[in-house]
Amino acid sequence: MTRKVETQLKPVLSMLGSRPGAEAVEVAMQTLFRIETKLSVDVAEELLDSKKNVHQEAAEKEKLPYLAVIQLEMLHQFHEDMLQQSTKAPTSPTDSETCGEAVELEKLFAETPGKTLEHFDFSGKALKSFPRSWTAMSSLISLNLSNNQLEALPSDVGGLVNLVELNVHSNQLKSLPDSIGNLSKLTILNVSGNQLKTLPMSLSKCSKMLELNAHFNQLEIWLPVFGWKLAMLRKLELQFNNLVTLPESFGYLSGLEHLDLSNNRLCCLPTSVGLLSHLKTLDLSRNFNNLCNLPHSLGNLTCLSTLDLSFNQIRVLPSSLGKLQNLKNLVLDQNPLTVPPKQVIEHSQEAVMAYLLDLYENGAKIKQSNTRQKGNKLSTRSPVRSSPACLMIPASPRYDHAGGWVPVRAGNTRMRTFLGQWMCWRGMGGSSMRWQEYNSDDEE
Repeated sequence: MTRKVETQLKPVLSMLGSRPGAEAVEVAMQTLFRIETKLSVDVAEELLDSKKNVHQEAAEKEKLPYLAVIQLEMLHQFHEDMLQQSTKAPTSPTDSETCGEAVELEKLFAETPGKTLEHFDFSGKALKSFPRSWTAMSSLISLNLSNNQLEALPSDVGGLVNLVELNVHSNQLKSLPDSIGNLSKLTILNVSGNQLKTLPMSLSKCSKMLELNAHFNQLEIWLPVFGWKLAMLRKLELQFNNLVTLPESFGYLSGLEHLDLSNNRLCCLPTSVGLLSHLKTLDLSRNFNNLCNLPHSLGNLTCLSTLDLSFNQIRVLPSSLGKLQNLKNLVLDQNPLTVPPKQVIEHSQEAVMAYLLDLYENGAKIKQSNTRQKGNKLSTRSPVRSSPACLMIPASPRYDHAGGWVPVRAGNTRMRTFLGQWMCWRGMGGSSMRWQEYNSDDEE
């Protein structure tokens, strides 16, 4: 079997080409961070510019070769780890350990009434290995081996063809056997609290899986094939790992309702995340200095009720988030946000959502020509360099200026009072906020 695996893996490594190496990966990550930071600044400075999408598309194209470097390194690491594991001689426990464990298991089987055993809980027994005879219990439906000292599962675990739930959390597993893919009825898998760097590709065969818990491991890659094959997943917990990127196929996990990606090293999210139309909770917190930008497609998650973005480097929230009418809990702590402004964030979540919705609805109405509104007349003049874009809110009895509009230029002293005025105006039930550019010589 070892020779067969080695024969299969070596051609794959040859097809991948030369390995980038740690230095190239580090340069790629630094470049990605620079691109994301520049994009955030550009979007913040040109928030009212219709070319905002152009900037984002250009940044995405610029990131592609650097993302490819990181993913190529991960694929090399994944296949080389598999090759290394296949060449290692299997370690076996001492005779005394095996004997003691076997006796205890045989005693447990003997005490079980009937000829079949469907539920087996052997958690917290300090097991270091397992006698192979137990895999003959093909009638097992649920198996709990959590809180032991297991370093590996036997390769014939795939013989448990009726297994629905497998719990091996809090062990010392460094890999899972490929035969786990034979568990076609598996719906719940808990492998959290181990030392896994990858999940076997064969896991994609468990197409009925509803819940996968793999947090507190060392996962560096999420294989693209999982997105295509595990479409029935409802709950996915990948927090406290070393994930840097996710493939575009991630969006094919269309059944997801709960997704936890906190405490990783994510530098970006794939645009396809917007296809997770059933998602209710999304935790992206504590990716720290790595995550500084979010895809506009997050606004398509219409079922989302909880979104945690805390402890990142996000500067601009996508305006499309304003469309999420079911979003009840939005956590933004410890981000250097400039959009929405600090005053809006400190006021309330409702103010944040209203701000983003206004930004989204009026973004398409930005005027590109240099026009000025004075009274009820529009006068056009030769093009000049305009001052920073300003916000214009509909007039009310309190805020009347120049015939019905209140200009608030970015960086102007009026900006300090605008946010309070805007929030009061929103509370009055007015129509959507209007956005318009004006020139510095328009200001009184």
